[in-house]
Amino acid sequence: QVLSVSSLEEEVDDERRADEEEVAAYRARLLAGLKERVERVKAILDNSGLLIGSAKVRLKRKECAESETLRAILHQALASHMDKSNLDLEALHTAIKGEHEQLSSDAFLAFIKQLPLETPITDDAGVKAFFRNVSGGKEEMTLEDLTTELLCCYMVSRPTMLGEDKALDSRSLRRLDEGQLLTALTVPCKDASGVTRMKARLLKSGMEGWVCVLGNKGSAFLDAFPKYMSCVRATPITRQADPSSEALRQLQKDELIEVLETPQEESNAVRVRITALGDGLTGWVALSNSKEDKDFLEPC
Repeated sequence: QVLSVSSLEEEVDDERRADEEEVAAYRARLLAGLKERVERVKAILDNSGLLIGSAKVRLKRKECAESETLRAILHQALASHMDKSNLDLEALHTAIKGEHEQLSSDAFLAFIKQLPLETPITDDAGVKAFFRNVSGGKEEMTLEDLTTELLCCYMVSRPTMLGEDKALDSRSLRRLDEGQLLTALTVPCKDASGVTRMKARLLKSGMEGWVCVLGNKGSAFLDAFPKYMSCVRATPITRQADPSSEALRQLQKDELIEVLETPQEESNAVRVRITALGDGLTGWVALSNSKEDKDFLEPC
């Protein structure tokens, strides 16, 4: 009888251990399945995050490109009005301001609306955003603001020649290649042949002369240096224009930036002060690596 009870207890213990092992195995399978499902969900969420992030970047890039297009239209409209009305920059600023003491956003929009454009500008919000950019966020656009915007930096988009004088057939001083930078000294104006020219100064050499901005059939030789750009190759953002100054972080490929100042030549390289649109960090970056002939930034 004792042996029988002992055997029964062993049997019960064996069954309990078997049950415990089965439960443990079930729990392990259940946990493994849950972990797998969690990993799948995380992968889906990560992929969704990447898609959302990519969509946001594409949307922002589109907004930047549209802003650049509107900026070019406004530049051309204001320059054309100056040319036709024989105005200098001070007279243009007075004309836009009208009877008001200051040139406000509303006054600027009203002036643009009444210009005889082939395609009327309907993007009021875009025009007001342009005003904010030019005025630096102030309620007034000063003459200095307007001058800085219209006498801006230009980038050669198609090879052309730097001429000695305003006349198209004046003596050529040198060839201008794609990517070279110039600072406008006059607002572009159209001559009798329909060619739009301006006086400009080369950023690197300081040589001055006259250059074709638009051909008589509308072909562009120069474009205003972009207000918004995209990073095509990672490069450091430094605290100062000097490339040896403190590096704040790397500007990564596909990041979008806003240009804050006219490009400067520093240590035989062209550098520009920017704000990264993602986190608002402000600093200086190089446009390109002249030694390797590689660009770091390109227009949106």
